[in-house]
Amino acid sequence: TFDVPSKAHIQNVADEYVVNMTAAVSAVPSMRRGRNDCIILTGSSGSLGVNLLVQMIEDDGIGRIYALSRKPKGISLKEKHTNAFRKAGLDETALKSNKIVFLSSDLALPDFGIDSNILAEVRFHLTFCIQRE
Repeated sequence: TFDVPSKAHIQNVADEYVVNMTAAVSAVPSMRRGRNDCIILTGSSGSLGVNLLVQMIEDDGIGRIYALSRKPKGISLKEKHTNAFRKAGLDETALKSNKIVFLSSDLALPDFGIDSNILAEVRFHLTFCIQRE
């Protein structure tokens, strides 16, 4: 059987992930974070992804978050994330942030299945890519 991790455990993993990311970035002078970082987060509607997303929304040093997620059936990406926030017990009003750009993607497709104009914008602004494993 599979034990479902508790919300506290998922939050601890998210906290550790963000702390480790910040420490790794700070250790490399050429990668020091600015005040307007642009980040791609894959798996943004999963258990770990929503916890990372809420922390990134609250981070004043992050100006844009491209939240990549598989296209849901019958609902919008924002609704998918709202449902995931509710399930995780997170404040869904954070999803109203103008920092977030929801992108439907398929990591198995060339260019993740993202429109070439949007992909060009992402490539121009990107400073970090965080992919859950």
